[in-house]
Amino acid sequence: MKSSQIIVLAVALVAAIGAGILAKGFIDTPAPAPQPQVRQTAAPAPPPVTVEEVLVMVEPIGIGEALVAEKMRWQDWPAEVVDPSYVVKGKEPNAIDNLVGTTVRLPLTAGEPVRKNRLVGYGKNYMSAVLPKGMRALAVRVSSESTGGGFVLPNDYVDLMGIKKAEDGTIRTDIILENVRVLAIDQFFKQGPSGPQTSIGQTATLELSPDEVELVTVAQQTYDQISLVLRSVKDVGMRPPLPPVGERDDRQSKTVRLIKGGQSSE
Repeated sequence: MKSSQIIVLAVALVAAIGAGILAKGFIDTPAPAPQPQVRQTAAPAPPPVTVEEVLVMVEPIGIGEALVAEKMRWQDWPAEVVDPSYVVKGKEPNAIDNLVGTTVRLPLTAGEPVRKNRLVGYGKNYMSAVLPKGMRALAVRVSSESTGGGFVLPNDYVDLMGIKKAEDGTIRTDIILENVRVLAIDQFFKQGPSGPQTSIGQTATLELSPDEVELVTVAQQTYDQISLVLRSVKDVGMRPPLPPVGERDDRQSKTVRLIKGGQSSE
């Protein structure tokens, strides 16, 4: 046998032995342990949100305006945040028809729920509803010159200044009251839909206490003119009550002085 054939047989033998060893190794290697199966459970669906149908505004509405059906609609509202003052369809299915004609006491914006505490009942007087407890509404004669050129608007605060011309030609001015709220100018008790608008009228309705009503009523007879001096919004605040009658100065007195024939009488 030739040497080359012997070498080929030797190489084939070695290869066969190697292949046998590798095969034995694969056979003897234990199979990997099965991995545990992880079962993914889907999260439970959240419970459905309970809703109530609440009456809301379709368009904004201002102070003193009357509600109309076209400006209101029912809208789903989460039941857990429904305020007791909201109008709910489940309790008042005919609320839209019932509320038509009622007057708005405080402004409502588009999409805002209608609150009964912001409304004045149908047929009721608006002015008496907006007056705080214990206060009175008094009309005072005014003119464009005495109302800041017509720029005194409802819900502004003013000082009342009395102007009187004496017999010798001198002019006397007194501040009668300070920090008085204007409820209305003539029949206007709101600003315009697009913002403040001038309203030049002949009377201004003021919010006063009973004592102040007497004081201003006398002042209208005493002074030639009552002017409304507009206050800055930064100066608005509560005014102290009037002192007792015996401690008041001339501008706070309820006594009318009559001058006749050069003689002064009260």
